[in-house]
Amino acid sequence: MADSGDETSRWEGMWSRGLAPGDRFDCKGSSPALKWAIERGLCAPADGAKGPAVVPGCGRGYDVETLSRVDGVGRAVGVELSTTATSSANEYLASQSVDPSAGSVVTGNLFTADPASLGGPFSLAYDYTCFCAIPPARRDDWAAGYARLLRPGGRLVCLQFPLDTEGRSDSDLAAASGPPYPVSDSQYDAALLAAGFRKVSRHVVPEELSHPGRGGREALAVYEREPDSA
Repeated sequence: MADSGDETSRWEGMWSRGLAPGDRFDCKGSSPALKWAIERGLCAPADGAKGPAVVPGCGRGYDVETLSRVDGVGRAVGVELSTTATSSANEYLASQSVDPSAGSVVTGNLFTADPASLGGPFSLAYDYTCFCAIPPARRDDWAAGYARLLRPGGRLVCLQFPLDTEGRSDSDLAAASGPPYPVSDSQYDAALLAAGFRKVSRHVVPEELSHPGRGGREALAVYEREPDSA
């Protein structure tokens, strides 16, 4: 989810040419792993304070819908680079009878988004394919974006994908072409711990909780923004 003009144009072009449910990266629904995490309370901040959720790079808005129905969230906001994706997502949310006050998608960018303009700061953020879509050189900016959007004590849930790490060093992964870029748990840690997050837990995702074709390549990691982070 890089913010260069070329990246925005590429993303917009892909959506404007027509991206049907099930095409390319569109999986026609939230990952079962997200629903599993919600059921087990992994998306609830440890301090018990509830509040709105944000989903950068939300695509058609499936995760926005899912989070909008979580008790205590109140409102879920998706952020998309593509204006066409934004329109498609809001159409999808309307088709699922999601009230715009409970779930909506806006055009914007994780790197520059202002939390107040989105209805934040947020208590929960969810990242699935945003991290793997940005160039590795911008991962510190990715982490800084979440530190800006989340309130102190707010929780960031990362569904790590694609974990194509067997036999490959971090330098190998950083040199890989993409998107999606292959990722490792240590790369998430390096970016987020430096940005003022602490790691709460990590769970390897069983194949039955992954979308078809993604089994064995995912893990769910939970972080919280430290009170003194910027």
